[in-house]
Amino acid sequence: MAMMPDLLHYITQDTLRCYSTIKGLRMLEFGDQILRPQKLTGKEYWTSQGFDHTSVDLNGQRGAVVRDLSDFEQFRDWESKFDVVYNIGTTEHVEPYDAQYTAFQIADWCCRTGGVMIHGVPCVHKHDDDRLFQQHCHYYYSPEFFNTLIKKSGYRLIAHRYTHQHLVYYAFQKTQMSEFMKNRELFLSKIAVRNTAPGTALSLRIARLQDNNYLHQESAERLEAKADKEAANARIRKIKYEEQARVVQANRDLLNPVK
Repeated sequence: MAMMPDLLHYITQDTLRCYSTIKGLRMLEFGDQILRPQKLTGKEYWTSQGFDHTSVDLNGQRGAVVRDLSDFEQFRDWESKFDVVYNIGTTEHVEPYDAQYTAFQIADWCCRTGGVMIHGVPCVHKHDDDRLFQQHCHYYYSPEFFNTLIKKSGYRLIAHRYTHQHLVYYAFQKTQMSEFMKNRELFLSKIAVRNTAPGTALSLRIARLQDNNYLHQESAERLEAKADKEAANARIRKIKYEEQARVVQANRDLLNPVK
């Protein structure tokens, strides 16, 4: 996902809430980011600002290190290596479903104590209510998701907001008391799932996590079609009931003719 200028400002501002300077800080970027309208890479921009920058992406382009955010073992050697870890529009594309937990666990693992983690990702409320990010991905997030993650992991909240791109944005600090949340099922249940077809492996997997208003295994279009079908079936049942009522009344009239 291309980054707009407001995100650059937020990331710098929230980093400086924990550090006196950004010069020399080690930054880990999830995804091979492109900045708009500058058309710079994330590496070019953040290096120019003084960060010691590393990006990871399976595409391996523009200097990105090839590592898979669904495989924790590939990051084992990066424990507490970075001062800032940020994820803008990347984790929503990490598959399979269970690897959502792994991707956020990797962010925690790579961030040093006292460091900052920043996430800006598609919001389920913007998807459902404002029809944004339609068909963008399977996984959507919410303030409820991040509040649970922060509480269960013992992070210190730095900032939260919606960006100009309508992403839900959270920045938080890893403290001495922080420990990444252990309840994988609770974590996964707070991620909203969209754009899946019933009967697929994904829909069957999430069916076990009947959680709340944020977990759905059917798209809005499929739910609308389902509602239309139910309404049609209700009309058919009504017609059948009325027909049966007419037959009953006709039989009564035959047995009790009017004199």
